[in-house]
Amino acid sequence: MRSGVPYQEASLRNATSLVPPGRRKTQPRAANMIFLKEHTKDGRKLVAICDKALLGRTLREKDVLLDLGSSFYAGRPADPAKLPNILRSCLCINAVGRESVGLLVAEGLVEEGSVKKAEGVPFVQVYFL
Repeated sequence: MRSGVPYQEASLRNATSLVPPGRRKTQPRAANMIFLKEHTKDGRKLVAICDKALLGRTLREKDVLLDLGSSFYAGRPADPAKLPNILRSCLCINAVGRESVGLLVAEGLVEEGSVKKAEGVPFVQVYFL
């Protein structure tokens, strides 16, 4: 486990709607449901994860614009066995979609109260200090 704490301190006490009962600390329902893209610059890693069904879409709401059709999110299907370790080894995580954000909540990396929505789709950014 990496040292440091998320920018938003993680808590599971209010994490019921994104993570169904009995799914805490478990893998996503299907490995191909979440796509992963790792970006590295100057030795620092940023990870973008997105639900497969959302790739190619553009989400707009108020001052939020999420371009899920860009190469930023278009990666590879995530390996559910490796994904939690990958998420804990980076400086920043961008996550979009119910499965992707639900995984972060289940892993204790983000509080559900920190999750935003665009067109009803949950998204979050996590920074590790």
